[in-house]
This record gives sequence, C-alpha cells and structure tokens, in this order.
Amino acid sequence: MHGNTGISRKVDANGQLPLLCGVHDTHICKIHNIPMQMIRERRSRNGAERVRYRCPLCESLRSMDLPALIKRLEEGDYPQRLGFVQRDLLPPHLVKEYDEVMAERAVERKRLNNKKRHLRLRLERFGLSEAKYRLMIEEQDGRCAICGIQPDDPESLAIDHCHENGHVRGLLCLNCNTAIGSFQDSPAIMFSAIDYLNERSA
Repeated sequence: MHGNTGISRKVDANGQLPLLCGVHDTHICKIHNIPMQMIRERRSRNGAERVRYRCPLCESLRSMDLPALIKRLEEGDYPQRLGFVQRDLLPPHLVKEYDEVMAERAVERKRLNNKKRHLRLRLERFGLSEAKYRLMIEEQDGRCAICGIQPDDPESLAIDHCHENGHVRGLLCLNCNTAIGSFQDSPAIMFSAIDYLNERSA
C-alpha cells in the first residue's frame, strides 16, 4: 500500500512494488529514519495479496502521521483513543492533557447515563411515558406549578401525584412538593395555614 492512497499493489518476483506515479517507494520510517519491514497480507474474501510496511522499532504503520496528530491534540481535537505506540512517541504533556480530558468525558458520560436511568425509573414508577413527561415540562414552561420557580434543569422538578389514587397532578419544586406532603394533601389544612398566616403576620 502506498502511503494513505488506499491502493493495493502486488509485488513482483523480486519483492519490489511496481512504479506508482513514476516513483519507487522508499518505505522509510518518519520517526526513526530507518527502512521499514514489508508485511504481506492476504484478504480473506478474494485472497488478494496486500503489502504493508512497519517500522521494526516503533512498530507504527507507515501511514502514521505524528506531526499531524500532535497538531490535532494541540488544537483540542482529541481522538477516541491513543495506541501504545502513539503514547510513547507523543510529548508527555500532550498525553497527560489527553488522559485528563478523557477522564472528564468519562465522568460526564457516567453522570448522564445515571441521570437517564434515574429518569426512566421515575417515569416507570408514576406510569408516565417520556413523551407525556416532556409535554408536561413544556406546558409548565419548565417551572414549578405552584411557586413558578424555574430551575436550571427542568428534570429536577418533582413529579407530584395523589397518594390515594396515584394520579399525576403536575411538576413541583422540592419545597412545594415537600410542603404538600407535610399538609397531607389536604386543602382544608392548607386553607387553615393561609388563614393563620394572614391573621398572624405582622
């Protein structure tokens, strides 16, 4: 295979590749500046022979472009993974930065996965579909149905329901949801509390 062209060519009887664009391949490792080893592979489907080249020291494929990878990491464009060979050849500070970014991303993925699992369990508990739940958030404009507070994350609103028949009434902030529970879901007690506040307030 010649560079990154993706063109497969069969070697001749002397083990040489045919001319490509009028120039013979040199197959020199860009890292160690030594000749690379030729590896012959056969494709499983059609049995055609493919030739690849690898450095005996760094064992990196000829297509590896270390300067381009360094530039990519410096610009904050991080690949999904770095191979052992790449780690050995890259500047240590870039590898350290890469590992820190990947660790932060892993923590964020775990947090999001936990959040999705928690939401799924909440919806199952109250017999709500996700579509119905999203509609409730939209209808309330992401606010508590009682005090009107709008949290940064609408999904942090509690799902309020009737403890007698399980009917879902709306989405409330933690304080309002706790207050209703403390008043035993009783309008009479809540009205009594309102009268108390009106009469006793300074």
